[in-house]
Amino acid sequence: MNTIYFENLKVWQDSTDIAAALYQQLKDHQPFSMKDHMQRTTLSIASNINKFFERRSQEESIQFLYTALEFCMELKSQLQIAQHDQLLLTEVSDLLQERARQISAMLYKLIHNKRTAMHPLYNPLYCMA
Repeated sequence: MNTIYFENLKVWQDSTDIAAALYQQLKDHQPFSMKDHMQRTTLSIASNINKFFERRSQEESIQFLYTALEFCMELKSQLQIAQHDQLLLTEVSDLLQERARQISAMLYKLIHNKRTAMHPLYNPLYCMA
């Protein structure tokens, strides 16, 4: 039987890659609020994916995926602002935003799969108010 670890999840691997890439891009910048916040945001994405994997309760684990997704969305906004303020080159910002979009898509899919496994009749289209 193969043991599955959170480190084997592609979404976790990609989230740590984006954190490393952002750290690399910002390493020569003087510390300031935006840089620090962006770096903490990338770490929070990976950390919440880890927490999802370690929880026993399905509902609690899904909540950590939603939290990771929120941080991913926050990062996309921060990258746009960093690009506007010329903290990051446009090409770098665009690449990191695309990677954040890919991570978001994986998180959405993981959330959907977990919800469907918990509630076979779950369909987000029917849950709209």
